[in-house]
Amino acid sequence: SESIKLKGEGLTFYSPEEVNMAYNEKIVDLNAIIKCRIKTPESDDSYELIETTPGRVFFNEVVPEKAGFFNEVLTKKNLREIIGQILHVTSVPETAEFLDQIKDLGYSFAFKGGLSFSLGDIIIPEQNIEIYSYNSLLSEINSGRILKKNKDSLKITTINFKHPLFNKVFTKEVENFEYPTSTLNYSHNLKGNPVLMFENKTPFLHEIDNSFSKIFLFSSPLDIQSSNFVNSPLVVPTVYNIARQSFKLTKPYYLLQKNNTIELSKKIEKNEILSISNQNKSFIPSQINFANKIVFSTKNEPEISGLYEVLLNKDTLTSIAYNNVSSESLLSFYDLNTISKENKNIEIYGSIKEFFKEINEKNKVQSLWKLFLAIAIVSLLLEILILKFFNI
Repeated sequence: SESIKLKGEGLTFYSPEEVNMAYNEKIVDLNAIIKCRIKTPESDDSYELIETTPGRVFFNEVVPEKAGFFNEVLTKKNLREIIGQILHVTSVPETAEFLDQIKDLGYSFAFKGGLSFSLGDIIIPEQNIEIYSYNSLLSEINSGRILKKNKDSLKITTINFKHPLFNKVFTKEVENFEYPTSTLNYSHNLKGNPVLMFENKTPFLHEIDNSFSKIFLFSSPLDIQSSNFVNSPLVVPTVYNIARQSFKLTKPYYLLQKNNTIELSKKIEKNEILSISNQNKSFIPSQINFANKIVFSTKNEPEISGLYEVLLNKDTLTSIAYNNVSSESLLSFYDLNTISKENKNIEIYGSIKEFFKEINEKNKVQSLWKLFLAIAIVSLLLEILILKFFNI
């Protein structure tokens, strides 16, 4: 806010409550740089005066105290990191409550404040929601709508073992387990794949089919009054794998002469085309434009390994690397029978056991030979003594 002076910029506040009052009275803007006295996690009596914004103050009001104060611009990536830190220092129920509370901040409030974080990965309804508001959001992805609120006590009995969330989680498909229950749920007709289902075959956790990102919807609130799912063993692999799928690391390199599919989070016009280029070569890959991303693929080009830039007109969007395929050297082995025929001093054994067995047998023969030699020497000595005794 160096170029534009925001309302309330430079003000100092004694507490987050004062910031809230000033914002409600329109004394300060959401993104104004202010100073506020914040409690530190070290002790209840420890405070610190920090430079922040009202938007960050409001966000941290729903952050558990153990996690401290997050004083940074919120993006989709670092919000996931924040959720991971909160899960590390608190518990799954507290983290689920935190997710529910940041949802309560409201999408419109987030946009007004310029908070660039996405809550699209998990949607968790409250006990009392405005279905219209949720359907307004869902209409943006054209995947269906929430229909009605149901106050039925249902068990969560079916796991979609083929879904990627539960890939390699179970050693076998379990049918009888301690079923979590829910006393409240919202029925819907959303497109996609059910992940967990109630006993009446309606979804409890549903992956919504859309071209933007992976979005998961819980049909029930996750507070303890509505469901005991957060106390179920299923909650750990479910929440962990949702976060794991959402956080995908960029591939470090791609292979030459192989099918490579690359996604780029960028909205471009229909008549715009990406190109891939370096100092020596430039080509246009096969590409498909979506609402907020571009998917392009390469195979026959490039032909030479190295670093390449993805260009939109003359602007560099990102850099990608191509490497040669590194296959393991083919190993050739000598024929053992040929070796034994050509070298008489080499003996071949079928196993280590066979080798030690032959050594032991040889040692037994050597021991008998030593015994016979000792008997012969003793006999010779006796014969010499006898001859001397009788003076023969």
